Amino acid sequence: MAMHGMIKHMTQVGRYFQESTIYHYHLASAWIRWKISPSKKPQPLRVLFLSDQISRTNELQFSPFIWFRNALAQKAGFVFRGCRIDVKSLPSRSDLRSYDLIALKLQYKTPAEDVAKIAEHVVANKRAVTKLAYFDGIDDLCVHWPTLLDYVDFYVKRHAFKDRSEYLKNYVGSTNLTDYVFRKHGAEALDGDSTASGAVKAEHLSKIILGLTFGMDEWALQLHRKTQKMKKTADRPHDVVCRADIPPNWMANLRKPIGAVMERLRASGRKVITPEKRVSREEFYQEMSDAKIYISPFGYGEICGRDYECVILGSLLIKPDMSHVEVLPDIYRPLETYIPVAWDYSDLEDTVQFYLDHPEERLRITERAARVVSEAYQEEWFVQHVMNMRADMGFI
Repeated sequence: MAMHGMIKHMTQVGRYFQESTIYHYHLASAWIRWKISPSKKPQPLRVLFLSDQISRTNELQFSPFIWFRNALAQKAGFVFRGCRIDVKSLPSRSDLRSYDLIALKLQYKTPAEDVAKIAEHVVANKRAVTKLAYFDGIDDLCVHWPTLLDYVDFYVKRHAFKDRSEYLKNYVGSTNLTDYVFRKHGAEALDGDSTASGAVKAEHLSKIILGLTFGMDEWALQLHRKTQKMKKTADRPHDVVCRADIPPNWMANLRKPIGAVMERLRASGRKVITPEKRVSREEFYQEMSDAKIYISPFGYGEICGRDYECVILGSLLIKPDMSHVEVLPDIYRPLETYIPVAWDYSDLEDTVQFYLDHPEERLRITERAARVVSEAYQEEWFVQHVMNMRADMGFI
């Protein structure tokens, strides 16, 4: 046990020095480039990613920063290093005072009192000119801890309400989706969930800015790299696939109508696949590659990783209407990159039949969606996104 602890400690020390070396190399290089041509290169921006490193899904929002790390330093002057934070081992004052921007990320299950304690500590110990941004990695559109906006300069959402005034509302349950289920099916449909999402103060709305959604996580970047040369055709063995279980909670009310529609499509002679068991990642991707149409319902939030997997693998994405969502990369352009249907799926059957009967229209949309993600997975696109984020945060 002692030997295991020593090896673990040595590994952590090694990673610390490796990360420190990379950071300082990039920082020195960025400063030199800026000094040589200050009119062409942005001033270096020193960033600390301060994360609890608990939730892998949330942690993956930093993937593209790591993926394009060299380009960010060279072209955007964006130089960063990572550091773990815990309410029991908060970073010292000296640890926080060498940065222009601190990017904080915490698991959504973190107790609110711990969130406040961490935020208060960072604010009290950073330099006054250092800006603090919270990077929200949860599935839904709402702000998990509205009081956190009292501490931060910016609140970066992976996907946000297009109309920011929606954040001024209180929702029954924890999100706008639980609120929808409550209004449509009654309180009993929430299975005793009596929580309520708090409203954001009007003066904080301008702090909410758009980051990058699941489609820029490492798995998506890797999948695109592996499959970008794969030929996408309209000739696929499965007409329509929907891999979405019916969970024993409020979410079931968002998905139940799909089953009846799929049965009618099957009865009409369409090749319908509605898997009921989990499969390997390879089988899942093969299933999606063989689908002409893929139906992706809402889950705990509107967006799911399968939306981007579907687009990368060339299926036509059909999904409940997303017109209220702002997202990057934006694959939710109606009739251009995806097909919206009503939230109750009342028009799903006719929509599926139309696009199965019009393969040229289906292929036009899947090809356009593929171009959108392919562009986003290029170095230039991400560097420009970071430059835009710099500007939104007031960094010249």
